[in-house]
Amino acid sequence: MPEGIAVRDGVVYVSTHVSARGNAGAEASKIFRFDLETKQPLGAITVSGQTTSGTHGLLSIAFDASGRLYVLDRNPSRVVRIDLTSGEQETYASFPELPTCRPVIGPSTNCAPVTVDEPNFVDYLAFDGAGNAYVTDLQAATIWRVPPNGIPEIWFQDARLDSIFGPNGIAVDAAGTTIYFAMTGSNQPTSPTQGIIYTLPIKDAPVAADLKVFHTFLTPASGPDGIAFGASGKLYVALAGSNQVAILNPDGTEFAIFPNAVSNQMQEVPYDLPASVAFDGKGSLLVTNQSFFTATESHWAVLDAWVGDTAQPLIEPPIA
Repeated sequence: MPEGIAVRDGVVYVSTHVSARGNAGAEASKIFRFDLETKQPLGAITVSGQTTSGTHGLLSIAFDASGRLYVLDRNPSRVVRIDLTSGEQETYASFPELPTCRPVIGPSTNCAPVTVDEPNFVDYLAFDGAGNAYVTDLQAATIWRVPPNGIPEIWFQDARLDSIFGPNGIAVDAAGTTIYFAMTGSNQPTSPTQGIIYTLPIKDAPVAADLKVFHTFLTPASGPDGIAFGASGKLYVALAGSNQVAILNPDGTEFAIFPNAVSNQMQEVPYDLPASVAFDGKGSLLVTNQSFFTATESHWAVLDAWVGDTAQPLIEPPIA
């Protein structure tokens, strides 16, 4: 059940999540490593400290300037930091549960502007140049900010982000001034079930008026998930709902969406709830294929899609 993916120094790192069937009582989640050139496995890291008696899994992963790996853990709700040299693991940040509150009053209310009270579901993270990690919470209509001290704070909330599948993939633009994030499924009357890419300026306290629509996917239930910028300035989006990948121009218009339903079923391994994306540095986009709903084991793969692009330089900040 591959979810998060990152490429660094010729190694592909892939985190494991969970299918819709749940995995209470199963072994702890892992981060698998593969040689980028040979595709051969280089071993796996088992994450310690998980609550394996309940549903558990790993999501987005990222690096700092020292090469330490940061991974979002679903249970408990936290960021785990892993020193790949020593193997040492530590909880870098822990996220408190947010009870339901309607309407939201402001970013200091310590509640979630949602209609249904659900556990935290921290899903995706991205760093800015100052070492702040921005973390989407799929079920709390919330984006957290984690400063380099590892203490999370509510950065942005809005009832427009309330959904069974809410804020998901997140990325920082090349200028380091704007956050882009995927809203997997909208509950808004004007855009029911549609996926949306939103933007927010990077500042201390963005307000509701700062939330701007970058792109709305016209096909209902397309389900944008992981996102990543290419060096071209285009935004690459895994469409979990429609089993496709979208490429968006810098102005938000659609450049391409692939594959179509017929050609997808002709592939050796078809797209089956693609989750996260990363570039291999040679022109291909690597896509984790989670198969969340059907849990088809033969579909658990990392797919290689030639796009003729490489990654926008990722922000890997120095963190003490």
